[in-house]
Amino acid sequence: MVITLTEQQKLAQKDQQEKIAELFNAYKNGVKQLGLFGKAGVGKTKSMIRLVNLIRQWDNSIKTIIAAANTHRAKDVLKENLDDDTIDCYTIASLLNYKRII
Repeated sequence: MVITLTEQQKLAQKDQQEKIAELFNAYKNGVKQLGLFGKAGVGKTKSMIRLVNLIRQWDNSIKTIIAAANTHRAKDVLKENLDDDTIDCYTIASLLNYKRII
């Protein structure tokens, strides 16, 4: 089975690759707090997984990485794909100690 990408998907992949490269270069230049923002479904979680793996390959002296995601599902995807003692995954709400009052 041959899978073909739409033009929109090709552009999205190119945008993701460019953003990963931009964030990786920022890390190599000393920026240690990185963020990736965007609409739902644009590939932020998968891009962060690729970025973290790149950083870990380049800098094996890292003791801890903290990853935060908007949703529990995104946090779970990060944790599943980055399962390692050096990575802690949270939702943003849990890092802010946010409790929803009903």
